[in-house]
Amino acid sequence: MEKTLSIIVPCYNEEEVLPESFRRLDGVLSEIKEYRTEIIFINDGSRDRTPEILNSIAAAHDFVKVLHFSRNFGHQAAVTAGIHACESMRAVIIDADLQDPPEVIPDMLRTMGNEQANVVYCVREKRAGETLFKKLTAKLFYRSMNYLSEVNFPLDTGDFRLIDKNIIDEFKKFREKNKYIRGIISWLGFKQVPFYYKRDARFAGETKYPLRKMLRFAGNSLFYFSKKPLQLATTLGFVSILIGLIYAIVIILGKIIGFTHETKNIISGEGGMLVVNEERFVRRAEIIWEKGTNRAEFFRGEVNKYGWVDTGSSFLPSEVIAAFLWAQLENIDDIQQRRKLIWDRYYELLKPLANKGYVRLPYIPEYATNNAHMFYLVCSSLEERSKLIKYLKDKDVLAVFHYLSLHVSEYYKEKHDGRELPNCDMFTDCLVRLPLFFELDEKVLNNDVVKSIYSFFK
Repeated sequence: MEKTLSIIVPCYNEEEVLPESFRRLDGVLSEIKEYRTEIIFINDGSRDRTPEILNSIAAAHDFVKVLHFSRNFGHQAAVTAGIHACESMRAVIIDADLQDPPEVIPDMLRTMGNEQANVVYCVREKRAGETLFKKLTAKLFYRSMNYLSEVNFPLDTGDFRLIDKNIIDEFKKFREKNKYIRGIISWLGFKQVPFYYKRDARFAGETKYPLRKMLRFAGNSLFYFSKKPLQLATTLGFVSILIGLIYAIVIILGKIIGFTHETKNIISGEGGMLVVNEERFVRRAEIIWEKGTNRAEFFRGEVNKYGWVDTGSSFLPSEVIAAFLWAQLENIDDIQQRRKLIWDRYYELLKPLANKGYVRLPYIPEYATNNAHMFYLVCSSLEERSKLIKYLKDKDVLAVFHYLSLHVSEYYKEKHDGRELPNCDMFTDCLVRLPLFFELDEKVLNNDVVKSIYSFFK
């Protein structure tokens, strides 16, 4: 059987180097007597005189084929087209820029014959004419690929290689776009051996792989042969979703249960009391309370069994709220100790301000104990209290006033007998509650709350 050899040469804007590249390739092929040879040039949408030069070469030499792309599809697409156009027993993939010397092709053929190999891949011992950045990034790329990929790729190896018919035929079965050709050939298996050579500087022209294309090529290569980026992205996605769900639950529970409430020591949802002022409504109110059943009557022995007898509601805590309450009760000592510590810290830091008469602080009689329910300041007037609250709000500190006194509330003011209650009115107008909750950070207390209060009274 006649031995055949194809030289596959992708070209993109190579007008300055093509005449010399063809001269050297022609010279090498003329020395390989045992093969019938051909050169397949692929014009990858060049915008210079590359198409005209290639057509001229092909017109003068019948062993030269030229494939023209309608636009620039990229180096890997050009090499793929060349392999698909190849019908030879063996093929060499080599760029037109002469960084890979054509003169080593005969030695590559001998290595393939001696080793009975299917692939001879060329390993760069030295890389002339390349920047330190290019050399470092190339080393990093190949080593990163081997770490991340399930396939072991030869280090410091490009597309310059010799492949046989087995590789050519198997490669043609791949229909994917954006191929990483050297990776596919490594993945195919068969016997593959290295060939060491010194890479020359580019003969003329500029590199066709600027940083942007290098990064895109590296990305395609990585995603083509490694599941790890996808696994990492999937893991990060699930982690992000989990964090989002946890955060949402925290926010919702915070809104519903109020675990960062400024005053409540123990939180178990909203409390409440049902007041019935007419005796004829008592039984129905009790039934509503018991979810529409007469269970209370059953417990008192008034009926033999109970069931639903009317519309009902539930005033019992949900399981989530009950679990949250139970967790607090199990840690009640820590909660109270922390709240008392915050209360004492407020008192210690704000006492100098009180001594100067700017505000009044809480007073705990000797006979009483402090449960750290709230910490408050008493301002000199309603106007000052309003300005202080607004000032703190502008500093991202949530300070609030206390409830209106009962005698001035909408519910009771018509029932009030008219007596003056100066202490109630004073606290209604002048009291400011400061943030006090278990998670309050010492730095926030000192730097945000206390310093802002001192700043206001300067």
